[in-house]
Parts: sequence; structure tokens; C-alpha cells
Amino acid sequence: MASLRRNNATRGTIDTSRPIGEGAFRVVYKGHYTKGEREGQPLVAKWFKTGVVFESRFYSEDIRAVDKAQVWTFVESSERAGQKHLVEPYIEDFCKFNSNTGVVFDQHDAWSQAMQALSHYSYHASGGSYVLCDLQGGMTDEGMTLTDPVILSRSGTRAYGATDLSLDGISTFFARHRCTKFCQSHWQQPRHQAIYFPAARGTTFM
Repeated sequence: MASLRRNNATRGTIDTSRPIGEGAFRVVYKGHYTKGEREGQPLVAKWFKTGVVFESRFYSEDIRAVDKAQVWTFVESSERAGQKHLVEPYIEDFCKFNSNTGVVFDQHDAWSQAMQALSHYSYHASGGSYVLCDLQGGMTDEGMTLTDPVILSRSGTRAYGATDLSLDGISTFFARHRCTKFCQSHWQQPRHQAIYFPAARGTTFM
């Protein structure tokens, strides 16, 4: 049964000496919670690279898609005082399953196939309104934990911010989607499927 992992922590320390991951627009660092129910447990913190134009929109709009993570601010004594960043529990053996342009990272792994089916099912279950994608995470004692997803919406207004590629994103995603053994033949797909965005392994912003 699906469940939400909540942060339930209010303070932490972050090792900013070197990132543990990096994309086109954001960097990821590791640290530990120092206050709250997760005290002593590892965390990850993500923030935008200097000068990225999507930053303000992300924290006001894109955060809707990841509202179970937390937005924290560096304390005054930090060299990054006042800067916002996304904080969430660290996941061991982290891997990415697909991107918001429909790129699949491992066609043969069973978990990856299940994640492609989850993206397909999200479109079907929402009546064609949304696609849950950019799926990434790892195994925990509770099962597969996913984090930092993207929602593509058909509204045309990019309701979920800079990573919501809207109708063209949905069309692109399904143009690259290949049903796996977990997909059901009666699940809906968009009638119009065409590629509007280049294949990108990272998250595409616009």
C-alpha cells in the first residue's frame, strides 16, 4: 500500500564541500538531521545553481508536485544565509527510472518496467489530465520510495511550474513510451503522440 514519508525534522547540517549529484540546473548535497524525529538520520539538500531563472518559480509552483518534502532556508551564520533549498530523507541506492521527456533508463529491470507502467496508469487514472513522471528513488524497508517527481498537466497553463511541459510534454512522453508487462491494454493513451522535446536524461525545465 502506498504511503507518504514525512520529514518530521526542523534542522540539519549539510556538507557543502562537494555535491553527491548534479544536473543541468540543480546540485545535491548530503547531510544529517540534527533536530526533530529524524535526528541523526541522513538527508539530502537540493538547490539551484547560481543564475538559474527557474528558481523563484520552482519554490512557488513546482513544489506542489513534491509537497511532502520541505523547503528550508540556510541560517544567518551560513555562507548561504537566506538561500532556499529542498530537504528530504536520503535514499540508499538511488536510481532514476524515467525523465519528464519520456526517456527510460533501464528497459529490462522489473522495477523500471513497473515505474513506466505507473506513469502510464497516472494518465489513465486521471482521465488524461496528468502524467506522473521523472520517477526516481530507491528501495527501503517499506518498499520502493519515490522522490521529487514531475507532474505533466493538460491544462496548458503549466500548473505545476517549470518542469510541467503541459500538453506537448504529455504527447512527447507517450511518443517515447513503450508499454511493459505491467501496463494494461485498456489504459488510456493520448490520441496525438508526437515528439516536441529532445530526449533528455535529466529533468527538462521551460
